Amino acid sequence: MTEALVSSNHRKPNLRHFYAYKKDGVFQSGLKVDYVRLTNTVMAPREETELDEDIKLIRTGAAKCKELFYLDTRNFTSLTLRIALSLALILSTSASIAAFLSGQVPGKAGLGNNVFLIFLMFYALNFFQSLMACGFLIFILTWIMKQIYLLVGITRFKVFNTIFNITFLLMFVLSFLMLYVLLQNPAFKNNVFGMIIGILIWSILLPALTTFLSSINIKNHRRLKIETEWRVNGRVYGEHLNQDNIPVLYPKRARDFYPLSPMEYKTLVAYQTAQGDRKQVKQLLKVWRTKAVVVAEDARLFARQNSNLLRKLGIFLFRITVSLLALFLEILGKTTKNKLLNVSAQGLKIKGINRTFWIYQECEAALKRLVAMQ
Repeated sequence: MTEALVSSNHRKPNLRHFYAYKKDGVFQSGLKVDYVRLTNTVMAPREETELDEDIKLIRTGAAKCKELFYLDTRNFTSLTLRIALSLALILSTSASIAAFLSGQVPGKAGLGNNVFLIFLMFYALNFFQSLMACGFLIFILTWIMKQIYLLVGITRFKVFNTIFNITFLLMFVLSFLMLYVLLQNPAFKNNVFGMIIGILIWSILLPALTTFLSSINIKNHRRLKIETEWRVNGRVYGEHLNQDNIPVLYPKRARDFYPLSPMEYKTLVAYQTAQGDRKQVKQLLKVWRTKAVVVAEDARLFARQNSNLLRKLGIFLFRITVSLLALFLEILGKTTKNKLLNVSAQGLKIKGINRTFWIYQECEAALKRLVAMQ
């Protein structure tokens, strides 16, 4: 399992992602305490054939492939003009056509090509007004979201999801403001349900169209970062280039893929080394304090995230809430002898306050099952 297959496509994930791997007939650890990145996804022990099958499907193109587009949070407002142009184009086109068909365009009753020329002038004016309004509102939204992202420690974002969310938020707020104004008129009060349905449809359709138009030529954005991921057999893999500029797969998401922060990763290594002895784990972590928590290129970003008290508080509150819910489900599961509740409780523990310990327990259980099968 440790030997990478010779291929011009992708190599197997680095051994530091393996909780355990088989070498010379013996299962060994792949975790490395001296190499910790901002996110370290650890794979629970698995059969060699599973990983080989995943890699084979990725190399042959049989796995579902998807490109992901990211921007650094500091470049958030660079999307303002792109979103504003797309949204203004849609709004001005729909408004101009509606006005033309309803006879509200000046000069529609004229002769020859004058109608077309007047329509173009009306459309240009409508587009300019829409662009100014959309540009102003979207700039405010993107600036606010940038500050929020920086405050909570989000360092990059998915471009398409963000474009959709910004446009949805803008149209949703504006639509319900318009609904409030219309409801002041008794003539509209009898059709409140229909107007709400229309607003919801418009608030989803318009962001989808805006996202589509904004995606045109997005690859030309000079600060854009493109990553590829593959979904295969219920597992998701990404890729990165190693020191030899060769693409190497890394695990991202699956039922038994566990994303860990730098400190969680080190703690998992300590649990594995101490075989679950919590007192020894504390001693090991004290000894390892002299080792860098993250690799050099991630140090600045880690320091910024680690000093963000709001982000740390949010994570802590989430963890403690999940842990309490897991405890409740566990008690309920034991009382009712419901297996589904017990499984749900175990899944929540891995997201809770002592998640590293429970991940260790899950990985050890998987390793014992795998050794028993040999």
